[in-house]
Amino acid sequence: MKKRILLAYIIFGVLALSVFASAFWPFGNSKSITGNVVSDGCVDSDGGKNADVFGNVSITKRGKVITTPDKCGSKGKNNENILFEAYCFKGKAKQDKINCPSGTCLAGKCISKDYNKCIDSDGGNNTILRGTTTFKDESLTDNCYGSDNELNEYSCFKGKITRSKVDCKHNGFSGCKDGACIQQAEEPVVNNSETNSTTPQTNSTTP
Repeated sequence: MKKRILLAYIIFGVLALSVFASAFWPFGNSKSITGNVVSDGCVDSDGGKNADVFGNVSITKRGKVITTPDKCGSKGKNNENILFEAYCFKGKAKQDKINCPSGTCLAGKCISKDYNKCIDSDGGNNTILRGTTTFKDESLTDNCYGSDNELNEYSCFKGKITRSKVDCKHNGFSGCKDGACIQQAEEPVVNNSETNSTTPQTNSTTP
């Protein structure tokens, strides 16, 4: 009788230990984290050492997620020229100190020298070319709307993006297509008569 009770305790103990181990074993049924770059369970959302894009490095340990973001300055302050770029290295989060080429770090990334400038790729208020106007983190591309006769033309005005609504037909165009006013189609030139030309031959004799 005592042997049976002892055997029952042993079986119960083995089962309880198995359940406990499966619940806390780090390589059990853990939820995976999606991201651009994965290295030994480490995830970097901006794809690695990418100073032009803000990212977070996430590591999961026993169900807990530890996040290390890209940050500016020694204390995370903005408008400084130092970027601490986080990335994955051998399953751990590492940070590299980067001097931003433009001299400015903002919101966890190095920004370009033209970041604070308004730039229009089609040269300004140009209705016959589709362009993209960019200012800081905003980019707007010329586009057609309505009955394909009207154009949203984006350009720079006083250093910022402005929009002009253009009626292409009212301005002598045939309509709007692919973000630009298109010219009136030219009438084909038809020749109803054929012209035959002959080249006179000259016979020369040498005395």
